[in-house]
Amino acid sequence: MVNPLVDETKGPFVAVAALCENVIEDKHGVLSLIRVVDEFTITAQGPDVPDALPEGRLQVKLVISLKSGSAKGRHKLQIVPWLPSGQLGNPLATVPLNLDGGHRGQNVIMDLHYEVKDEGTHWLNVVLNDDQVLTRIPLHVKYQPMPTPR
Repeated sequence: MVNPLVDETKGPFVAVAALCENVIEDKHGVLSLIRVVDEFTITAQGPDVPDALPEGRLQVKLVISLKSGSAKGRHKLQIVPWLPSGQLGNPLATVPLNLDGGHRGQNVIMDLHYEVKDEGTHWLNVVLNDDQVLTRIPLHVKYQPMPTPR
């Protein structure tokens, strides 16, 4: 029987999957994540603020660090949102991977421009080759209307 805690016959493995304000990657591939976030509050001010969240766009860095394990060769990584409504959204990004196996891996760093239409928790599924969910990243959106007198 294979012990799943020491099974090296699979992969890739997720070392990091996060949203942050900024990221630095040095020449050796070492990452420094600045202001890791998973919750955003959208505000609206004025005399006629809407009761419901107005559509908008969040801009944030998405960082995924994978370690190959036994995975080798070319693969496809997609970011697919699961919306608070319970619906699967369209892929936000598709990234080609080329994995070498073992402890080596690949860092994926991208600017994420995410269209927000709903309050609640949006799950960003990290999907390998269209069918393997490696992990999910939460992105919780709150709306704070701030009406001002006329």
